[in-house]
Amino acid sequence: MTRALLAPLFLLALASAAGAQPVPADPFAPMNLLLTEQRLAQVRSQLAIGDPLLVRARDQLVAEADLVVSRPPNPIAGVLEVPGFYTKHRARQQAITQQLRGDAAAAHALAMAFAVTGDARYADQAEAFLGAWVSSLTYPKDGGEWWQVVIDEQRGDTRLVITYAFPHFLYAHDVLRGLGRIDAAEHARFVAWLRPFVDYARAEVLFKNNHHDWQCLFLAAAAHVTQDRALFDLAMRRFRAAFAVKLCPDGALGRELLRGEKAATYTLMALEAMLQTVAIGERHGYAGLRDLTSTTSVLVPPHGPRGTASSRRVPGATLRQAVDHLTDFVLDPQSWQRAHRLLPSTVNGPASRTEWGWFFEMAHALWKDPRHLALCDDAPFGVTPPRAYTSAYTTICFRPLMNGLPPTLAGEGAGEGAAPRSVGLAGSVR
Repeated sequence: MTRALLAPLFLLALASAAGAQPVPADPFAPMNLLLTEQRLAQVRSQLAIGDPLLVRARDQLVAEADLVVSRPPNPIAGVLEVPGFYTKHRARQQAITQQLRGDAAAAHALAMAFAVTGDARYADQAEAFLGAWVSSLTYPKDGGEWWQVVIDEQRGDTRLVITYAFPHFLYAHDVLRGLGRIDAAEHARFVAWLRPFVDYARAEVLFKNNHHDWQCLFLAAAAHVTQDRALFDLAMRRFRAAFAVKLCPDGALGRELLRGEKAATYTLMALEAMLQTVAIGERHGYAGLRDLTSTTSVLVPPHGPRGTASSRRVPGATLRQAVDHLTDFVLDPQSWQRAHRLLPSTVNGPASRTEWGWFFEMAHALWKDPRHLALCDDAPFGVTPPRAYTSAYTTICFRPLMNGLPPTLAGEGAGEGAAPRSVGLAGSVR
């Protein structure tokens, strides 16, 4: 059998073994980020036979899109210059961030609504949001003081805000292009607009905390949209290398534990970016991302009377253990106080166990652990669920789908007229 025939079979076998969606022949073709062409076909099929949860998710999606389908875009004109959050300019940082994230999330909601309903109004308005920002926002610039470089490698939060806000723009563009609403000239214009933001965010974050995770996600998503395989490969190499040094032996993200009472929410923030990167990376043929294992240093005793002690790296925790470490906290917040004595007596967490269910939908899609699915409850999650940054519509993109629901059950439990679980496109704050 020729290599040309073997390659597709190998990719299909690889995807099947990992429990992932098959890698398409050209993974850099449009609609292969959070929402894939295959997944959309499945969702439409299940909606046609009345999957109750998906009907509710669709109704929520439409309700959120309806909030912005008549709202004019509010782009930033000129340079994107974001001061640091932990400075006296916090109010300005928050205003800029909410303006950017609000419109980016709106574009994403509208693109998703078009994908699910086929209503051209949503596509028209999503294009209007994207076009407004492409026409108005020019390039990024440091937004802080020179001395901040000593603290966080950058002056202000411009790079961080790009990496955790722009994926909404990229996801929206990818869906619209995949559904034929972005032509070649519009795509070229979007890619040209995106280029200075990619160049600005490209220099690797040295401190391997959630900032690095968001950088890897943004670069991977941007590489897909721009069809830059070298950039995607760079993002994956960095993701693998950084993961190797991030985890404590029990799966805790040590750099996020340093946040004290915010340790859980920053752990969630880091893992949110990681799981999106894993899902997108695997859809582009990068195997084994969900099975990553960190390493840890152990002291090697001296050999002989004149020997000196040394250290070596040994296998540590896995990505699955990192997710389960957060799962343990959600199920029993006191588990972290018992395991990590230096944490304060109270660590910020979800108001209810299922409030962060949008995250566990992604986790369940990777590992099929019933414990993760149990934390999703039976409600759909929308564009701005609590503490989410770019993981929009995980119910539509990741929730396990029913098989062969009888048509007589169509609409049962669909929540007709029910209020959406999360409506709001203003952009959450840290």
